[in-house]
Amino acid sequence: MELVIIHFQPLEFYPPIQNLLFVLKNSGININILVISTYQTKLDDFKVDEGSITISRINVFSTNRIIRLTKYFYFYFSSFYKLTRYRPSTVLYFESISAFPAILYKLIFKKKRIMVHYHEYTTKQEYSNGMQLVQWNHFLERKNYSKFSWISHTNKKRTQFFKDDYIGISDSVLHVMPNFPLSTWNSLTLNSVKKQDHLKHCIQLVYIGAVSFEDTYIRELIDFIKYQPEKYELEIFSFQLPEELKNTIEHGNINNIKYSGPINYNDIPKAVEDKDIGLILYKGNTLNYVYNAPNKLFEYLNCGLEVWFPKEMIGCYEYLSIDNPKVVMISFSNIKDSLIDYNFSRNSERTNAMKFTAEEACEKLILSLTN
Repeated sequence: MELVIIHFQPLEFYPPIQNLLFVLKNSGININILVISTYQTKLDDFKVDEGSITISRINVFSTNRIIRLTKYFYFYFSSFYKLTRYRPSTVLYFESISAFPAILYKLIFKKKRIMVHYHEYTTKQEYSNGMQLVQWNHFLERKNYSKFSWISHTNKKRTQFFKDDYIGISDSVLHVMPNFPLSTWNSLTLNSVKKQDHLKHCIQLVYIGAVSFEDTYIRELIDFIKYQPEKYELEIFSFQLPEELKNTIEHGNINNIKYSGPINYNDIPKAVEDKDIGLILYKGNTLNYVYNAPNKLFEYLNCGLEVWFPKEMIGCYEYLSIDNPKVVMISFSNIKDSLIDYNFSRNSERTNAMKFTAEEACEKLILSLTN
């Protein structure tokens, strides 16, 4: 069986596609896979040491708008050319921006299967106000959804929103595929993980992800943490900080907050082994984030960290837990009062959340590919 995956955005920024490729690699099914994506320069290139999986990258970067648009179209037509040469039985693409070559291939080779997975839910209004190239791709999607054999989102609520937006799509092609880490992530094969450092008196916090004043509670968090050096220490992993916060941390004589730049996905377990609490900071400015249980929630849990998430993120509510590790809802807009009655107990051992695995999340997709 031949499968082509089209993922316009660089693979390094999207752990779910990385995990899916490893699941496919280890699934034991006889399948040759071509992955078509683009380059990035901020992280180490993602690789799969497997002869049946080939990753082909196309350079679409340019600071010139016209040149960049030309490169985007080159990506599309190059991808379509690869499809016609490879002649896969199935094409799986991620997000609307990757749609054009897959849909064109399906229109010409009608017996081939086309599938799509959406990392994010996008409302009709957001499509209308978004990038024109994405609008054009999504127009093609809307006209051809009836030809798809698989359409998936990351949780039930997003899938329901999508179903309500596009009346008439058969329930049989709509699926939920959550963003879970691999079962072997961090080489965790036991049901508990030893704490690495019992001597630190401060609660060790970690935040991994994008940062902005508009979309995250990073300002509120730092303003709270910096005045409690005896209780909290915070490490931030992100591509960049707002300049104001970076200057505050670097020149404000703040010793309990550290900015460590970006981090490769597979380096996360090692980086957080001495942490206590993993933070999710989205403000929930869109439906996509309100009804989001982000991959960081499950990655933190699989590393045995307690998790704090904002009260605005309804998508995390079903994972609230008083077990070890706990999942705690926090009012970050009023974080001081929210933590008045909060008690953190550092145990000598912490339990990981092995039930949240990419193998489980991708099981239906694997079955669909083999049928």
